[in-house]
Amino acid sequence: MSTQTIEHEKLILERKWFLIQGALTLLCTAIAIFGQGPGRIAGFVAAFLLGAIMATAAYFPQIKESVRHKIWPGAAVMGTVVLVTIGQFLFGWGSSDGDNASSERAVVEMAVENGGSAEVEAYRALPNVELASLKTNFVIDGPAYFKIERLLKRHAIRGWVLHPDSYRKILSFNSVEPTDGSRTSYTVRTTERWYLRWIDKSTQETVYVYDELNDQQYNVAKNDGRWYTHTNDYQATVNHAAPPPIEGT
Repeated sequence: MSTQTIEHEKLILERKWFLIQGALTLLCTAIAIFGQGPGRIAGFVAAFLLGAIMATAAYFPQIKESVRHKIWPGAAVMGTVVLVTIGQFLFGWGSSDGDNASSERAVVEMAVENGGSAEVEAYRALPNVELASLKTNFVIDGPAYFKIERLLKRHAIRGWVLHPDSYRKILSFNSVEPTDGSRTSYTVRTTERWYLRWIDKSTQETVYVYDELNDQQYNVAKNDGRWYTHTNDYQATVNHAAPPPIEGT
């Protein structure tokens, strides 16, 4: 075999190694960008090492011949990245309780946010008493659900409807704490602004305004993978005289 043929084969082999190593570098970079936890960190380290090997070989021709031997450390690093990533997704390797708690807290906060929005949506539907939005966000027949349902029926009898400028806004989540070790129930404390302007449907006159800054306490429970509001207790900072109850409601 001639020297020229040997050099040509070396060049082909070198290009193959560079293509493989380049593909591995791109894969590690993708893991570093889109991965999570230790898998993401390992992907970043692997991408850096593989990229450094390729760059070194490109700028220092005297070590090009040995580049094909550099793929094996790179492959070992890549194998570690793959194992860590698969283990993380399948078995939760390296996932911290803090990360899980933070993610769960966000879901619970969203459940409280959605519950309040569903309540206001039900008020806006008056004079029709529509409970569909409540049933997807509240524990049916729980205290919070019952309280809203009763209020809807009272206002429907009165002929009250909600003015379009009414709103509810959570100003802050003051605490979000699990109520038991199973983490299927949370106590959530918030500060909220509620502005509900009720008008008489017949006269279009304002008959009652609920304008309050409330300290609210929710109990949110998990059922079949979803979170529902069970209780909603609050203390208003300004107390308006509530409208009188209607007999039978």
